[in-house]
Amino acid sequence: MKAARQLRTFVAIFTFQSLLIPALQAQVAGFLSPDTICTNQLVNITNTTTGGSTFYWNFCSGNSLSNPVGINIGNPGNLLSIPGYITLVKDGNICYSFITTHSSNSVVRYNHGVSFSNNPISWTSLGNFGIISDTVQGIRIRFDNGQWFGFVNDNNRIVRLNFGTSLANTPAASVLGPYPMLYSSHGLEILNESGTWVGFITCTWGNKLIRLNFGNSLLNTPVLTDLGTIGFLNMPSTFCIIRENNTWYAMVVNYGDNTLTRLTFGNSLLNNPTGVNLGIVCPSIIAGGIALIRDCNNTVGFQLNSSLSSSDLTWRLNFPSGITGPVTGESLGNIGVMSQPLRFSELFRMGDTLFLYATNRQNATITWLLFPPCNNAAVQSSVLFTPPTFSYDQPGTYNIQLIVNEGMSNQTSFCKNIVVINQPSDLYIDTILCYGTPWYAGGVWQTQPGIYLDTIHVGGSCDSIIHTNLSFKPEIPVSLGKDTILCDGPPIILQTEVTSAMYQWQDGTDDSTYTVSAPGNYWVIVKKDGCTASDSIHISTCVSPLWFPNVFTPNGDGTNETFHPVGKGVVMFSILIFDRWGMKVFESNSIEPGWDGRNNGEMCSDGVYMFIATYEMDESSGEKYHAKGSVTVLR
Repeated sequence: MKAARQLRTFVAIFTFQSLLIPALQAQVAGFLSPDTICTNQLVNITNTTTGGSTFYWNFCSGNSLSNPVGINIGNPGNLLSIPGYITLVKDGNICYSFITTHSSNSVVRYNHGVSFSNNPISWTSLGNFGIISDTVQGIRIRFDNGQWFGFVNDNNRIVRLNFGTSLANTPAASVLGPYPMLYSSHGLEILNESGTWVGFITCTWGNKLIRLNFGNSLLNTPVLTDLGTIGFLNMPSTFCIIRENNTWYAMVVNYGDNTLTRLTFGNSLLNNPTGVNLGIVCPSIIAGGIALIRDCNNTVGFQLNSSLSSSDLTWRLNFPSGITGPVTGESLGNIGVMSQPLRFSELFRMGDTLFLYATNRQNATITWLLFPPCNNAAVQSSVLFTPPTFSYDQPGTYNIQLIVNEGMSNQTSFCKNIVVINQPSDLYIDTILCYGTPWYAGGVWQTQPGIYLDTIHVGGSCDSIIHTNLSFKPEIPVSLGKDTILCDGPPIILQTEVTSAMYQWQDGTDDSTYTVSAPGNYWVIVKKDGCTASDSIHISTCVSPLWFPNVFTPNGDGTNETFHPVGKGVVMFSILIFDRWGMKVFESNSIEPGWDGRNNGEMCSDGVYMFIATYEMDESSGEKYHAKGSVTVLR
């Protein structure tokens, strides 16, 4: 059977495989099996598959809930210099990894042969194609209409790489952009949703998410949409997109405050998402790469800690009730000799093994994590329609996976978890939780105190009853009030009125009050007695009668050469303009002719500048207006 398994054609199962290559569904895979059993208890499976000609069963496939094995494979070819983002892709029988390098702004291609468990057998620096001039960040490789395409992004541009029919080819590169709405672009993802290619880019300094719509072909020029700051994005960097129960979600890493933001798109990635900031899920972490997978009907994630001083460098993100429920972080330590790990690849399933690669910034190396098949099943695999009876000799959570018509165009699969426990006795659980924290007891998620009973039906003497005595700590009453506006006058003081607590505001300050002198989104996390609560408020500015442009192009072409507001009836006006270091570059007491992009006769560099303006209108009865904002110089 092992030899037969080795002769089978391995087919890579991507996290998003159902979107990349629509299956020609001529059958539906399925089976019935118990949810929970005891060790050494015999398991019988009923195959409910309709149709299908070949069947492959694995009762111990790689499981993302198990602890991975890690190996550092060094710097093959010595081509990595500050490695950044990484992606894994399989072209036919050949496995490739592609890595962006920050120091040389180039892309490196590694050939791993027939398995991602191999060290690279060859490597190539694809260079910067003569067009990547700023720090290269995200990378994704996709197959569309018989051709392989790669995409990388730098500060405000996207570079498309056309490999043709093989990833072994040297790609032709072309530039998309520059796009003014991109500012310090970082993470990149591109997916196919029902024939439409949709991409997303995070802007770290812009604190926003940008959507790319390529339409029906990756050869098209994408249409960009600024989705703005959603879910308290704070220097967003890497992110992952996943589909759960026909709903699209994204989990975004906020480098600015080490929090996670969950975005919900609904049934289409073309919808505008809503966002929720989940706070700091993994404590003592410098937010690094993130990866998510739907593994056997469970959502599981992993996050990197890009710290030079901590040993907790790899964290597993657990979603016990799905991605919309509570999320907890579980430290897996330092696996695979990581050193300031920066980014994760996708989670990539190949046969019965799950792979996850990571780049190490400090020593310019690669670490791969392997979730191998286990050896605890009495029968490892089968190719029969009805598999033989089997059992497990150790407790744990195992994957039972069925692949029907593997390697064919109508391949389909079904996976189910089975929990194996030791012979239990009557179990008593006393637990005190933070207010509102759900706990599964009595067959449902509970949020009220009480005593709950659960019976674990696993057959015969393996049944047991769990007595759970559940109580909750008092609610932390955090409220910043309703959304409001900020006009001329004293600043707004935000306070929570929670005594004997610790506070964390959106900018990292920890006072019990916060003084607001500018409009924006503000939030606070309050920690007390081991529990946390949070609230947020949006403070808007008074509407200005003048319109201030956000970009101008002093390039001598006679169009949009100066920056000044637009409006009528101004009787008094003054403006100050500063660069990003706070140095004044322009001052004037009149609207026109405005700023020509120079400072003391010298042309200023392209970039974002801040302005402060004060003015009166002929109908304002002496009332002064104040305006603050930014303007981009673009030539």
